[in-house]
Amino acid sequence: MILYKYVPYEAGQEILAGNSIGFACASDFNDPFELTGYPREEAPNPVVQVFADIRANAKRGIWLRNSAILSMTRSPLNPLMWAHYAGAHRGFVVGLDVAVCGFASLDANLVPAQFGSIIYTEEMPKHDLITSAVMQVGGEFSYRPEILEKLQRIFLHKPLCWSYEEEVRIVKCIQGIERNRKLPSGTFTIHSLGTRQLYLLPLPDDAISEVYLGVRTPIRDRGKFQDFASKVHMHHPRARLLHCVVGERTWTLESKEIL
Repeated sequence: MILYKYVPYEAGQEILAGNSIGFACASDFNDPFELTGYPREEAPNPVVQVFADIRANAKRGIWLRNSAILSMTRSPLNPLMWAHYAGAHRGFVVGLDVAVCGFASLDANLVPAQFGSIIYTEEMPKHDLITSAVMQVGGEFSYRPEILEKLQRIFLHKPLCWSYEEEVRIVKCIQGIERNRKLPSGTFTIHSLGTRQLYLLPLPDDAISEVYLGVRTPIRDRGKFQDFASKVHMHHPRARLLHCVVGERTWTLESKEIL
């Protein structure tokens, strides 16, 4: 399975040159509703409800600190995604082979890619959980099928307005990363971007299988295309290179392989 990451031009160059991908905490995402779908306790009176809400907020804070998320998507030719996440069509889309990356591993991922499809809803889920499986708050490194419902409520519910993204998430536990960069979920390098941090995970050889250049890419003439292709193939010899173009008769993007 190939999943796609939309990135601005400079970030795309760093991914290709460094052969690594960045995970981030949900608190740095652009949606303030992240990790708010988990059901809150219904207390018998207002005083008890206050303490129940405090407990719920404390748990959310632990999940926010101890979980790193890679957000990907199913399509490399989504015009809205190019506009919003790839530098207004000036950046890249990088296609990753999920199996080669280890993102399907049940041992190294709290939410592997095959279980990471976002559930888009008009209203926040309010029904009680069916499962009674016990889950360690912020401390689960591996996927367990008996906690899938809880994982979905924590990480995979989003407002319907985001459905155009067709998002698929890979979630990794990073509990203890401030003391040890080598965790059961992977060996990370921490990269600071102002007030936020990226947790960079090295990619195996052949993990990058496709690279798309945007319609407005700064690489415009054939000579620059060829130079760019040579540099990419030096590090990723099996990656397909493609250039996006505007459809002539439809409101769609098309891609042409760079030969």
